[in-house]
Amino acid sequence: MSGVDWRAYYESKSHALDEHSATYGSSVPLASQFYGARWEAVARGVAAAGVAERSLEIGCGSGAYMPVLREVTTGPVVAVDLAGGYVRQTMSAAPFALGAETDAARLGFRDGSFDLVLASEVIEHLECPEALLDEARRVLRAGGSLVLSTPDPLAIHDLMYRVKRRVRGYDVNEHPGLMLPWVLRRALRARGFEIVEWRTCNFAYPYPVGDVLGKLPGQEALARVTARLERRLQEMPVVGRLGWTQVIVARREASP
Repeated sequence: MSGVDWRAYYESKSHALDEHSATYGSSVPLASQFYGARWEAVARGVAAAGVAERSLEIGCGSGAYMPVLREVTTGPVVAVDLAGGYVRQTMSAAPFALGAETDAARLGFRDGSFDLVLASEVIEHLECPEALLDEARRVLRAGGSLVLSTPDPLAIHDLMYRVKRRVRGYDVNEHPGLMLPWVLRRALRARGFEIVEWRTCNFAYPYPVGDVLGKLPGQEALARVTARLERRLQEMPVVGRLGWTQVIVARREASP
């Protein structure tokens, strides 16, 4: 255990940071391209999961995926986060959603409450990541889908992110729950999930290359070239599994 009060940590961060402007709504061309590639990959995963009567996003952050969930959901769309500040950011961006402040390891919903659960860039933030998988399975109906995105700790980006954390002296490791791909696959199957899709995205650019390129002129043109490169790499055999962000679609079977 790290001893970090995660609720207080993320609550403070949610008030200090405009999550949308820092990520999916960034005005920095290369950052916008990076998060845009992730958004598109997760959106494809949600679409592949199919139409849902009720959907839930665990770790809603700024609410970037609320429109995606609304598109595939015929009934309520529920957004939860450990930090109330993030729930409020989501509710501001997506007033149609139902928001709640709750722990991913103890969701507080009845068994089988949802047809679709989305957890994008959340599981790695938990000290016990398996708890999220347990709760996702519990609140999903039989045949319901889990869409999950999380960094691959073996990707060069993640290795360099750890270097960046040391160089910049970050006080808190926000990713205590990183899972190796085969460990995550085994954990999903052990909980009765059938893996439907497993893709990766976010190939360019690892630290410190991204920091250097981000200071060069002509960012818009570079971002366009990078976006084309990203799409090609995603579709390549073998190489297409080497991106930083893993996007998994898994279906809950009737029994584990």
